Amino acid sequence: MNWKKWLIPIFVLVMLVVLKVTPLGIILKYKFFPHYPKNKAEKLTMQGLKNPVEIYFDEYGVPHIEAQNIEDLTRAVGFIHARYRFFQLDILRRFASGRIAELVGEQKILGSTTVDFDLAMRGWGIHRKSQVDLNVLNSTDRELLLAMTDGINQGAKVFRPVEYDILGIEPEPWTVADTLSVSLLQAWSITHNWEQEAVRLNIALSLGLEMAEKIYSNDPIPTRSTIDVVKKVKIPLPERVAQEIINLFPAKPKTVDVGNRQNNYSLSALAQLRPSASNAWVVGKSRSNSNMPILSNDMHLTHSLPSMLFLQHIKAPGLDAIGGTMPGLPFLIGGHNGKVAWGATSAVADVVDLIIEKIDPNDKNFVLNETKKCSISYDAEKINVRDGSKIESRLFTIRRTCNGALVNDIYPQFLPADAPLIAIRWELPNVESSLSHLLKANMANNVDELREHLMHIPSPVQNITASDISGNIAFFSTGSVPIRKNHRGTFPVPGWLKKYEWEGWTKKEDMPYVKNPSSDYIVNTNNQVVDPNFHRPLFHIDSAPSYRFERAEKLILDQAKHNRNSIQQIQLDHILLRAKRVVPAMLADLKNVEMNDQQKKALSYLQSWDYNSHANSQAMTLFMTMYRESILKVFSEKLTVAAQNLFLQQRYSTTTVDTWFDNAEHTIWDDLRTPNKELRSHVVLYAFNSALKILNEKLGADMSKWYWGQLHYYQPKHLFGSKSILSFFNLERIGLNGSLDSVWKAHFNLHHTEDPFKVVAGPVFRLAIDMADINSAQYSIDTGVSGWPMDPHYGDIYQKWQKGELIPMHYDWDKIKKQFTLMRLQN
Repeated sequence: MNWKKWLIPIFVLVMLVVLKVTPLGIILKYKFFPHYPKNKAEKLTMQGLKNPVEIYFDEYGVPHIEAQNIEDLTRAVGFIHARYRFFQLDILRRFASGRIAELVGEQKILGSTTVDFDLAMRGWGIHRKSQVDLNVLNSTDRELLLAMTDGINQGAKVFRPVEYDILGIEPEPWTVADTLSVSLLQAWSITHNWEQEAVRLNIALSLGLEMAEKIYSNDPIPTRSTIDVVKKVKIPLPERVAQEIINLFPAKPKTVDVGNRQNNYSLSALAQLRPSASNAWVVGKSRSNSNMPILSNDMHLTHSLPSMLFLQHIKAPGLDAIGGTMPGLPFLIGGHNGKVAWGATSAVADVVDLIIEKIDPNDKNFVLNETKKCSISYDAEKINVRDGSKIESRLFTIRRTCNGALVNDIYPQFLPADAPLIAIRWELPNVESSLSHLLKANMANNVDELREHLMHIPSPVQNITASDISGNIAFFSTGSVPIRKNHRGTFPVPGWLKKYEWEGWTKKEDMPYVKNPSSDYIVNTNNQVVDPNFHRPLFHIDSAPSYRFERAEKLILDQAKHNRNSIQQIQLDHILLRAKRVVPAMLADLKNVEMNDQQKKALSYLQSWDYNSHANSQAMTLFMTMYRESILKVFSEKLTVAAQNLFLQQRYSTTTVDTWFDNAEHTIWDDLRTPNKELRSHVVLYAFNSALKILNEKLGADMSKWYWGQLHYYQPKHLFGSKSILSFFNLERIGLNGSLDSVWKAHFNLHHTEDPFKVVAGPVFRLAIDMADINSAQYSIDTGVSGWPMDPHYGDIYQKWQKGELIPMHYDWDKIKKQFTLMRLQN
């Protein structure tokens, strides 16, 4: 037998088997023979359509979808979302429902583990809130939900993502509850005031109420508001802390021995999915070269690969809108429809409370409550954890009261063992009816209609900045904000007393709103919307600092008239007003210190700095390292590592840090372990020397190469991208300009031990629209529209995005049909 002639056929056969059945083979096969969907002219069968749907893919892969009715449009949008992003959709619903470990096993995620993450999300209960009875919905909402669900499932069947082959599992069908879960995830992602309450509680439990108030006050920090006060009649605020809980806190501060700082920040790891913010500004006709409003928006969300948002153009009778949406939602959350343009920012409204429970002394299965019987339920939560082809089930218990899940169970390391029971009060009324109102908003003819329809969407609470072709500009907050008459919402309150319960929801007429202000411009950057000293019901007390607001406002006022380009350029600004405030205090404390040559050179960088947080700045590197070391130093004997991490990862805790630097004798600077009173100068000198040591170790002795971008970098990574064999799923690493509160917001996690300045969030979506020239409007996302690795549209916008460039919002259908590839869906 001539066995040599069979070598090649046998080798080919073996390789075919390997490529088909092993993860390595699947990866290699995809690398050399990727099977992402091609945007080519073709006809595809889609069940359930009443009429054919035409989809045109532009040069960036953005779909322009034209249907003869809304139901067909919604079904086609679902199909396209699944075609481009089904694996991401699966991840989003698993994030929302606490089922990540079931897909990828137990591994590190967002500074925690997938199991801890899943347990916490079960506690938030999005999976419960998304279960609705379709029979009780109005016909429009029911049809929209069913059509979107069907479209996603049909798209997933035709275009199976490669990730499932690598994992060796079958994708689950999409459900109506999944669509609602994705919507609720968006609401949850911009809900974070409870974290500030949690930080204040931790500080008070360690240091007592008096010192806690000085360190992290419950008072509003004086700042700029988007809406100016009309009636300057000051309204007294409720008490800072409920008198009924004062005895829970120590009379004197306790010192702690922190020991070695480890990468232990699982307590509120979910927060890292949620560094959402956003900027928006609009100028009116008198400030525009075109004599029409010009609108800018950049939405700040977690950076991911693919992007958290999706670009699309949708058309049906009565609707022709283009912009951005969240995968899984059929209609736009920002963009324009030819008549009205709008962008969104997080309102930072206070919609969550932490509730201190008191166990009923007569029955330990209940907590005290003046208004109702409030039992403690013990809910078993089964977390499935994948281990190869096997699934291990782990059982956990989450206790709930009538106020909500207990923090003690969903973040088990968050509170001391002897802490009281703390529940999370979070309600989402009527979210299942949101799609029909979002559709109507997408069809609005002016800013008034836009507001009317968006006000019916209960969650999330968002700020909308809008303009229309009649020349109007407007700003308004949407959603449901609870009414608190007897507390501020900044500190946990007693759950056993009726006076601290919510008293309904803020009415539409009481929500913040302004139209065509005399200034003829509007800016919101998550700063204070309305001053809580003059506005009721309370909207919020905690908010972002006004640095971005002040900088954007200055750049608007620096020019008498603007065009779209000048308005867009404001998005790219990275002057850091925080540094302008804090650095002079640092320099004053270092002024008379005897220094060696390296210290003098480092100091010279700060002395000559223009506060530009450029990726090539050495001063920015030194400042942020000193800033972080100052925080770690002052908390080293005051808070546990867990409490420090919670403080550092809370995105607006730095607002209060800046106030410390204003006072050289602030309580925070004093080391409780010594008999002397330490001042700011002691901490600043320590932070200066500590920063030099850290930067020498990380970046080398050549200070001229201490570039901010070395530490402040971003690399879009696929969920599996940390595995070297799948590194080709990732995009390139770049050093980024910006910081926590520059206009180009480049968010990082200060609590992270190894990479505290690594960029995790920022402007994932941008747009700039001159209402005088709608067809020249532009937008972008941070990577590309496709979620398929190696697809030309997987990261084709990324290089433009990092330069701050936008791409065309193609809106003229005659040009679209002439220039771009047509795909037809038909029954």
